[in-house]
Amino acid sequence: MASSSRKAMMYCHPFWVSIFNPTKEYIQFDPAFVVYWSKEVRHNLNYLVDPRGNKIVIRIGQTSVPENFFCGGYEIASFYKFKENYFLAVKYLGNRVFDLRIFNIDMTKIQYPAPKNPTDVHLEIPLPRFFNCFNVKLSIQQESITLADAFSRFWGPTFASDNFEMIDPVGNIHQIIISRGFLHMRFITKGIPQFIKYYDIKNDHVLRLTYMGDNKFIYYNGKQR
Repeated sequence: MASSSRKAMMYCHPFWVSIFNPTKEYIQFDPAFVVYWSKEVRHNLNYLVDPRGNKIVIRIGQTSVPENFFCGGYEIASFYKFKENYFLAVKYLGNRVFDLRIFNIDMTKIQYPAPKNPTDVHLEIPLPRFFNCFNVKLSIQQESITLADAFSRFWGPTFASDNFEMIDPVGNIHQIIISRGFLHMRFITKGIPQFIKYYDIKNDHVLRLTYMGDNKFIYYNGKQR
């Protein structure tokens, strides 16, 4: 039961994506990355673990590391023998460990090297589940929300309808429509003004959306965990 609970919690933490330049030691993430995990990861050594169990040490929040960056780029480039840019996606698993996924610029996943210690077992989260939770920016001046690029890529093809529900932590349901844009992009195009009015939102906001399947999202204030 405890294992099932930990697995369920993994799916409810947002992912972050950054462009990785192998010539840079520091890797930049959205400021919300540091805010969200500040109590767990700041001023600590942390670990990236890929789907085959390879583990790389990174540093976040130390005085020598710029804000909104983590240090470990050279180690990543050396281990994976990178010579060009890639996308890095991370999702927190707890206990200072982040699930790491690496993609080419066209968002095709790489082949990960075999681990040096094959006895290390790493539970691989399926890619749609890896990308099911993310932050979005809600602007009171706009009537649409752009969904995270990776979420749209991996979940968009599974959508059978444009009609969705956003459900808040106490069970209030809001009807929305998600439309397809250029290529794989997805946008919430209807239901946002009503949502803003219902919650009397006065300023731009960050929401954390978790896709539960069956055309349903659970959402939280982006600062909640």
